Amino acid sequence: MMNIIRDSITYKLIFFVFGILVITITTLGCFNYILTRNNMYNRLELQAVTLLDGLNYAIEGYLSNNNITAIDRMLSNFATSREVMSISIVNRKGKTIADTDPAQVGKYTYDNILKNILKTEKSSIQYRTSNGQKFLLLVKPLRGKVYLSAIRSDVVGAIYLKLHTELIDEEIINDFLLNLFIFGLIIIIAFLVTTLISRKIFIKPIKIIEYSASLIGKGNLDVRIPKLPPDELGQLAIHLNDMTRHISTLTNRLSHSNSYLESIFISINSMLFVTDKNGFIKKVNKATLQLLGFDQDEVIDHQVKNFFGGIELENKNRKLIINQDEINFIKKDGTKILTLTSISPVKNINGKILGFVIIARDITEYKKLEEEIFATKQQIYASRQAGMAEVATGILHNIGNVLNSINVSIGFLKNKLSASQLNHLHKVSDLMNQHTNDSNHFLTSDSKGRLIPAYINELANLWLNEQTDYLKECENLTKNINHIKEIITMQQKFAMVYNIVEPLDLASLIEDAIKINMLHLPSIKINIIRDFEKLDPIKSDKAKILQILINLIKNANEALFIGNAIEKNIILRIKCSENNTVKIYVIDNGIGISPENINKIFSYGYTTKKSGHGFGLHACIFTAKELNGSLTVSSDGLNKGSTFLLTLPYNIKTSYLKENEHILHVDQ
Repeated sequence: MMNIIRDSITYKLIFFVFGILVITITTLGCFNYILTRNNMYNRLELQAVTLLDGLNYAIEGYLSNNNITAIDRMLSNFATSREVMSISIVNRKGKTIADTDPAQVGKYTYDNILKNILKTEKSSIQYRTSNGQKFLLLVKPLRGKVYLSAIRSDVVGAIYLKLHTELIDEEIINDFLLNLFIFGLIIIIAFLVTTLISRKIFIKPIKIIEYSASLIGKGNLDVRIPKLPPDELGQLAIHLNDMTRHISTLTNRLSHSNSYLESIFISINSMLFVTDKNGFIKKVNKATLQLLGFDQDEVIDHQVKNFFGGIELENKNRKLIINQDEINFIKKDGTKILTLTSISPVKNINGKILGFVIIARDITEYKKLEEEIFATKQQIYASRQAGMAEVATGILHNIGNVLNSINVSIGFLKNKLSASQLNHLHKVSDLMNQHTNDSNHFLTSDSKGRLIPAYINELANLWLNEQTDYLKECENLTKNINHIKEIITMQQKFAMVYNIVEPLDLASLIEDAIKINMLHLPSIKINIIRDFEKLDPIKSDKAKILQILINLIKNANEALFIGNAIEKNIILRIKCSENNTVKIYVIDNGIGISPENINKIFSYGYTTKKSGHGFGLHACIFTAKELNGSLTVSSDGLNKGSTFLLTLPYNIKTSYLKENEHILHVDQ
């Protein structure tokens, strides 16, 4: 095609130049033909006039001498001339008196020309055709009186001169052909010269530009047109080179962008569809084929709705535009994949929809995980509720014990008051009331009256003794009531609201956990050893940390109860870590953990206690993770104790902590 275009331009230019030359030469040839013809005929007319003037003079002389023979002889000489067709001499009546053709002598020729000649006495020149022959007719008036019986200087007749024009026409044609040959030669030479010049000046640069453009059109953007003369074609070459460089730059950018987008397209783990405006799939990524199990030819140019589970998409939005919705995709084996799907239109600059981009992320595992998390939260909630119920049960048990003590004290006071000698004091009062008027006599002279002062003194001593017992029991009552208040306060701390982040003093929090556990410790002697590094308060959830600590201390108590250690110890340690965390250790020397159970200790439902549910430690490890921390356990085996380590995030301020400073307390 490019060769045809190139040749077309070449031929068009050559034929254009050739046409211009032909038109120019043809115009010049026609003009030259007309000019030559006119010149030839003018020359013929001049020749005829000259010849006729000479004949007229000679004939007039011969006529004046009445020498007709000389006239005939003279005319016969002209009869052999190629140019002369005929010469006739007629009188006024039109009678031919002499002719180059003797046969015409005596004939009459009285035509309009003769009439006009006799009338105007002026010559006449005309071109006529007779019997297919073209000739020049020149008629000149003849003057004289001899023989023609006329007055001298009168027109006595006319001389008819007919000259052949064929020779003139042949000469004109020959001259035209010669000129045509010369002009043709000029055309050929001019054509060749023009072709060579045009090829060098126009065609060659055009071919260079065309060839370079064809290479550029085939994708070779490294091609540059060589420098051309500084004319329009040279400027065109410069502009084409600039355009090629610009296209090359844009192509490289576009190539990099396409490669980048293609790499993104390939690397996306979610399913990705690109469709036209009618929903026919034009492109999919590798993840789509892998997840659905189809080959590429089974997907391309198929309706995207064929891969949806039912007609959910059309029901949701007729325009196929969805933002983050759950849609089922159908795999090749017929199973469904639950996805989180987003469908967005692709528009041109005028806002017209060209197609759609569909991104679908498989959320099957996410849904399973979501269900597991929900179940775990339910378990944690159940664990917390069970833990709180267990603590509440212990607290209620302790409150019941305290209430029993209060009840005993009240019973003691009741019995003491019922058996008190002070109950007979009213009898003394009655006697005194009976002897109000003679009280002095009654107290000094009456046998009963004299006993009253001694009796009152004895009652006073007895009251002092009873008062001591009453005060002691009241003190016990006050102590037991305060104990109940303390139990309720601990329960309120344990039942606090979760998910409130606040500054916490870990040492105080551990003390609260100890107090709550002390309410229902088994009746054994346990040493609680505190080894606390001095810390600034950390920011965390107080309720969650307290729940973990209560469970860990409670488990340590129970491990000591069933263990065989003579001296039962719980070590509570707070230690700062180098990685901006704080570590809380709960160490006991109780029953310990066997190697086969060490990995199951945090499992949901696992317990070694007959009355246990397996909720506590399972809830603790998840609560620690909620706090962005961790909970681990270590043990050397049965009867070798165990160590629980709670690690919590903490941005420690070393300026408030002296090197190696810690606080050590021991409770026995």
